[in-house]
Amino acid sequence: MNAAKPILDLLQNKRIAFAGELSTKPLNVNWIKKLSGSGDHILSRKLYKNDYREYQIDFPVMVASNAPPQFENVDAALPRRLMLLNFPTSFVTRPRRIGEKQIDSKLGDMIEKGTVLHRQFM
Repeated sequence: MNAAKPILDLLQNKRIAFAGELSTKPLNVNWIKKLSGSGDHILSRKLYKNDYREYQIDFPVMVASNAPPQFENVDAALPRRLMLLNFPTSFVTRPRRIGEKQIDSKLGDMIEKGTVLHRQFM
């Protein structure tokens, strides 16, 4: 775990971390435990730098994925650290199936143009 992981350096003092679509490879359970606030400290460094920083994780990690995550070497501690939420609704232009809703094409503009939503998200 001594390889540079610049993303860890960026996460110091953050309140929440979001991750997008997961890889199809199984996730490393030890890293999931570290990132889920097991009380361990994280050692981070920037690329091509030797200045290491150590800090304790104090933020939740939220991952959005179309497929459920796969894990390697699942143990008894892993399920206590995870909460899987299913969001079965899809927002589409023309809803035709169960679970599909009409997309609000103006939502992006509402968020960007300084409305109340802008203050909530930015």
